[in-house]
Amino acid sequence: MFPAPSGLSVAGVLLGSRAWIVALSLALLGFFSAPLTIWAQTLRMRIVPPELRGRTFALLRTLMQGGNPVGGLLGGAFLPAAGVSGAVAISAALVGLPGAVGLKVRELREAGGGSHR
Repeated sequence: MFPAPSGLSVAGVLLGSRAWIVALSLALLGFFSAPLTIWAQTLRMRIVPPELRGRTFALLRTLMQGGNPVGGLLGGAFLPAAGVSGAVAISAALVGLPGAVGLKVRELREAGGGSHR
């Protein structure tokens, strides 16, 4: 239930010379990424102080909702230069790197450890 396996699933598309490999990679992406919304909301409720939740969650939703059009714009601009494989590799990195970076945040590392406030 972490972003890193989701990124690896996207990277699996690069190995897909056959349709079933691509389909399996995308199914794994769904399997690993579907629980992330619930997991992330739970972490935010635990980490963000109650008096800052409204503003923090509004900012996060704005950033998340703006990500699709901005990603499409950037992807369309970089696709001719990077090619399809390069675009998939960049997508895999953008999906997976937040999980790796999150390991540096103590609250995120300890979130599954059962210690509650």
